Amino acid sequence: MNKDDLLKEMRDSIGTKDPIIFFEKMVGAFDLLFEEILFIRSEVQDTKNFLALAIKWDPQVANSMLVRTIQDLRNKGNDGTDINIFHEEISQLKKFMMLGTMTTDYDTFCKCFIETLGYHPFLRESLLAK
Repeated sequence: MNKDDLLKEMRDSIGTKDPIIFFEKMVGAFDLLFEEILFIRSEVQDTKNFLALAIKWDPQVANSMLVRTIQDLRNKGNDGTDINIFHEEISQLKKFMMLGTMTTDYDTFCKCFIETLGYHPFLRESLLAK
């Protein structure tokens, strides 16, 4: 449910429905709020990493970005079965990590990211974006 519909239902329930309905909707509102806070925290961390890499390429920062991307793929790709839907992408990124070549410079990092995931690592238009 989106924010506007949820708030409308909450307003409509005041004085017309059992208070439990309102509080159930309030729990839904808190769920949306907490999801948004987590997303914003993630965006802030990405921005810090991007800023550090924009100033001077740092393989350690790029590597931490890669580790975080793999973890995000694991979390987002878990569809309740034993196989993660991003299994191939995760395997490819882990292979790049083990070889140690992906994070050596900006061009290689971006090329590997684009070839593996289909999007530029410094743009939020990704499989993981909201």
